[in-house]
Amino acid sequence: MLETACHNIASWYATSWCYLPPLLSLQMPKKGKAHHQARLSNSVSWVLCFMLSCLSVLTAINPPKPARLMSDLTQPCTLLLASSAPFDPPPIQLFEASLDNLWSLWECLVLCEPILVFGPSPAMTSQAVWWLRDLVRPIPLAADIRPYFTIHDKDRSLLVNKAPPRAGLLVGVTNPFFEKSCAHWPHVLSVGRKSQPRKGTNTIVTGPSPGWTTKTHRRHISKDRQLLKSLEKACAGHKAEQIQASLDMRRHFCTRTNAMLVPLNRYLNTLMPSLSECSTGKARLKPFSTSDFFASLKKSPWALPFKSSSKQKEFYGKWLRSPAFGLWLAHQEEVIGAVLGEKT
Repeated sequence: MLETACHNIASWYATSWCYLPPLLSLQMPKKGKAHHQARLSNSVSWVLCFMLSCLSVLTAINPPKPARLMSDLTQPCTLLLASSAPFDPPPIQLFEASLDNLWSLWECLVLCEPILVFGPSPAMTSQAVWWLRDLVRPIPLAADIRPYFTIHDKDRSLLVNKAPPRAGLLVGVTNPFFEKSCAHWPHVLSVGRKSQPRKGTNTIVTGPSPGWTTKTHRRHISKDRQLLKSLEKACAGHKAEQIQASLDMRRHFCTRTNAMLVPLNRYLNTLMPSLSECSTGKARLKPFSTSDFFASLKKSPWALPFKSSSKQKEFYGKWLRSPAFGLWLAHQEEVIGAVLGEKT
């Protein structure tokens, strides 16, 4: 049913996308138990996140027909992009308690470090996981991500056990059971706003407090202090300010992801075959050499504000050993091979 719905929506005209949010807004029945409605709403949120991820692939294969869009439809509030994570509620609310650690979190995502995302609801963990995935594009997805993972999942014993977690594993959970069973995981992100302790109350809060906890990671790159201040200020502002701050946060880390790839793309250009080799019809990309890459890294200006040259070498050394690098390099070789094939 979901596959059929995604194919139907992907075939719409471009002007039809503006009607997607009203179609996806569901009215919950007034009658019935409250906890049943909450569970149904959370399930619907997870399903919609899944549908949007499918649409991002389907629209790339079958793009909407060109049509004239009004300028006001370019705003994220009125136009729901199929390749974009949800903006409602403003994503910055999910990371409010971890704003100071966003740069460490981004590095762990790029380096394919396993991360457990804990939240009070499936909707929050799903939105957080999709946003985290969005921050490291265009680096290919090299591991398993589970926006909402439960103890009833058939892969629970495979993904959550006493062994070290797999590289790049990104799992969103709500059950406090995982806090104990995943105690050996190196990184835990608990989403939500900063908690205000209430005096004179006996409320029992399950799960870790909102914030970022890491056992092994030491940051390699400096923070953007100006952006951090603007994000902290937006958290206390109105919803429009929080959405704009969320966009600024996304733009900043996407820019850093692309800047991280600059030295690799620069070195990749040196591996291109010469014109004489292209004329023979057997042109191909030269093998990637780690030592030559690090030598080129010393001669080139820094694309990112690393704390030191040793931190830069350590960061790229970790990424070259990650599964994401293998997928990225294979994709580059495929693209370049296709171009060289056309020229010959």
